[in-house]
Amino acid sequence: MEKIYTRLAEADLFAAIGTSPQIYPVATFVHKARTVGAHTIELKLKLLALVSAWVDKLLSQR
Repeated sequence: MEKIYTRLAEADLFAAIGTSPQIYPVATFVHKARTVGAHTIELKLKLLALVSAWVDKLLSQR
């Protein structure tokens, strides 16, 4: 874990792909990268119902 936190402290960019905010310590990685000024990207592979409903509403207004 020490090596991971060292790398996070040096990061310019950090991508979290397919992880859940409930899984620790992985859930802390994005926050730790942000605190050192890294750009962060979070990609969720599971479609959330709220997002799906929002997209459906947006598309129906076209």
